[in-house]
Amino acid sequence: GDEQRRVAKGAAPPGAAAALNEKLAYAERRFLSAAGLPTRKYFRHVLQAPGLYTGYAPKTLPGVYDAVSAGDWAMADAQARVAAERIDAAASFLLAE
Repeated sequence: GDEQRRVAKGAAPPGAAAALNEKLAYAERRFLSAAGLPTRKYFRHVLQAPGLYTGYAPKTLPGVYDAVSAGDWAMADAQARVAAERIDAAASFLLAE
């Protein structure tokens, strides 16, 4: 909102940048899925996670990526919906005043 624009321009009141940073940190949690990734429940972030065969190299939208790589189109669709839901949750959180 307006406060974020003032912080970006450097015209925000003292403490506004810290408050915005805190809000962004809490927004990041909205990208976590309680169920985790389908084949790796211990990875819960729907936007990025290590690839199945890449060591620690990240994959974007890992649930979708893994399902497409396996040719599992129903799972890819389901994971795209989960990712969209988590993105909407983060956007709603950030837009709330």
